[in-house]
Amino acid sequence: STLGRVAQRLDFEEKVIVSEFDTILFGLTVIPIIGWFKLLPTFGGRITTLAKDFELTDGNVLRMEVEKTKFQEVPGIEAGFLGRLLKEKWAPVNSVWKILPWNWQRAPVCSVKVEYVDEEMRIVTDKYGALFVYMRPIL
Repeated sequence: STLGRVAQRLDFEEKVIVSEFDTILFGLTVIPIIGWFKLLPTFGGRITTLAKDFELTDGNVLRMEVEKTKFQEVPGIEAGFLGRLLKEKWAPVNSVWKILPWNWQRAPVCSVKVEYVDEEMRIVTDKYGALFVYMRPIL
């Protein structure tokens, strides 16, 4: 898959975070048997996720509970059949997550540790040590 624009809006008063990213999925799924056969259709768009109970805890940890996710079309990216089918429909991630037997009815909670933050940049790490750098856009 290919990742494009990434954006986040953090609202500490409402305790929500909206995270978006543009992506293209299955772009390179071909089989070189007789010529080049396309295994899966390429499609893409914007994935928007809303998390609730967003807070900054002691130790500079941003904690949140994922609520729902939706797919949106993006100009210049082919949405494909699946994208058109899912377009603008919120998926109830939170309620589905809780009924999956291996989640033991726990909520989909995640967190990142803030390593550095100023007016222009935020650097966070996840529990696996992956580093994420977010920059405020220049308008």
